[in-house]
Amino acid sequence: MKINFQSISENKPYVFSCSTLFTVLSLLTMFYDKVTIFFFLNTFHHQWIDFGMLFITNCGTGLFSLLVLGAVCLTKNWRLARNILLTFLVSGALVQTLKPLYSAPRPKAIISADAYSWFFEGITHSGLTSFPSGHATTIFALATVLAFTSKKKYITLVYFFFATLVAYSRVYLGQHFMEDVLAGAILGTLTTTTLTIFTSRFTFFNKQLSPKKQFFSQWTSNLR
Repeated sequence: MKINFQSISENKPYVFSCSTLFTVLSLLTMFYDKVTIFFFLNTFHHQWIDFGMLFITNCGTGLFSLLVLGAVCLTKNWRLARNILLTFLVSGALVQTLKPLYSAPRPKAIISADAYSWFFEGITHSGLTSFPSGHATTIFALATVLAFTSKKKYITLVYFFFATLVAYSRVYLGQHFMEDVLAGAILGTLTTTTLTIFTSRFTFFNKQLSPKKQFFSQWTSNLR
């Protein structure tokens, strides 16, 4: 499926869901401080939920996106592979640029273990790299590019809820404040949306991707 501006407008369920979530969470940050929201979102913990969150949070890593990219390459969908790689690189570069600029402390750096007993030893980090959340940026960038290529609207909602769960896991595990994952989610979504609109306006990006002319195709051909 060709990705262009029309593909964005056709995915109204995904766009509406993201817009609603971002608006609601943005309003919360206006009326409550980040520590209060952090405690509210962590009012309940359970061993099985802990295990699930420790697993699912890994889906926000760059490695997971690269694994998805590899799977897409196996299907020879070069256009989608190109867009996943492009959004991954650009969103990742933005995160690595913004983190040192803001130098925002992580929850563990300002909340004592006495006040909050659910930090995960050896997993929860401290330091000044909280804003924005790289995991939230990466998973929303990936979910958005997949949603824009999906012909089935209900599948786009699966992408949305999955990305939201991964982003929430960062707060649950005490790695980020909500505003960090909110910023990351917005950054990832806007990066993909902007690149989608940008590439649709240039002939170079809209040319039919011929496998014979693509690096991935040449590489796979050599393996046969």
